[in-house]
Amino acid sequence: MRPDPVIDEIRRVRREICAEFGNDPARMLEYFAPLQAELRDRLVDYGGREPQPPADNPPSRRGEPA
Repeated sequence: MRPDPVIDEIRRVRREICAEFGNDPARMLEYFAPLQAELRDRLVDYGGREPQPPADNPPSRRGEPA
């Protein structure tokens, strides 16, 4: 597998954040749940569904030009 600098950076930041909370998921949830509620108007909720493409840009079928 080839190195991917973007994925490496995401993983580095994830490890850093986890370390801030002592790698304790309960502590992370205690911090992030109120923050999520506070910033709810800035988050996208798909209600468990996959996001749909805009109606003016339907997905092309495999093998067909876009």
